[in-house]
Amino acid sequence: MGLYARPIRKLVRRAAAERYVLIVLLCLAASVSLTRFFLELTGYPQIGNAELHIAHVLWGGLFLISGALLPLLFVNRGILDISAVFSGVGMGLFLDEIGKFITQSNDYFFPAAAPLVYAFFLLTLWIYMLVRSQRRENARVVLYDILSMLGEYLDQDLSAQERDWIVMRLQTARELDSTGEYRAFLDTLERFVHSAQVPLVPHHDDFFTRQLNKFRNYENQKLPQPQFRRFVLAAMLIWGMIAMLYPFLSLNFSSRHIQISGLFSELINTNLILSENGVTLLIRLIGEITIGFSIMLSAIFLR
Repeated sequence: MGLYARPIRKLVRRAAAERYVLIVLLCLAASVSLTRFFLELTGYPQIGNAELHIAHVLWGGLFLISGALLPLLFVNRGILDISAVFSGVGMGLFLDEIGKFITQSNDYFFPAAAPLVYAFFLLTLWIYMLVRSQRRENARVVLYDILSMLGEYLDQDLSAQERDWIVMRLQTARELDSTGEYRAFLDTLERFVHSAQVPLVPHHDDFFTRQLNKFRNYENQKLPQPQFRRFVLAAMLIWGMIAMLYPFLSLNFSSRHIQISGLFSELINTNLILSENGVTLLIRLIGEITIGFSIMLSAIFLR
């Protein structure tokens, strides 16, 4: 009677997981920002008639469904980038209309909607920071990475650089395989990647990697680290100060019934007392002051 090993149910994080979460994060931010900008420029048009209204949350749902189905239908590595783009765009279109889902009147401009969108963005950012952290590796985890990269061979797109990466990871797996559990498998893989059966092609970075490299080159040339750091710290201090002063200025103008026109009317709500009840107003003021103080405190510690 043969011996059967027990299945290992422990999840394994993808080697490039931070890449996909970053794509989601960038597409989410771009989706919300561009949607709001477009609607502001066009006067908030609606698609539909007297009975139907096709809100952009429906397009967000379509993108989310596509982003969820693509990696279930196709196994190619490149499909994960497309799935991440669709997921980020869909999340942005969905979150942009969250005000309609938390109010009885379907109020798109509900004041609490913007902080909720920001909170979801920060949650995704927090996930990205967690994924960027160093993961614990063992022979099984490294082999998952290698098998994922071997998909390039099946697509006839394996370069010498990628083959060298596989060889390096095979050596890492050997060092981590203290019991020799995967020795035969590792030997077979190493012989295979060095064999003449594996054709190599010139290495070409994918679209996302090219854009990231362009950004890094621009950052190194135009945004030197010391100057950029000082700029960020100054911006955080100013932003935090504005966030703390805004509630007091708005309450002052609102209590005196002072009306402001022009650009300042967009920055300061002079009808704050009239537009919100006591509890909501108190929560909002405490929240904005807390956020402003936290931003200024973060800038001080970053120095």
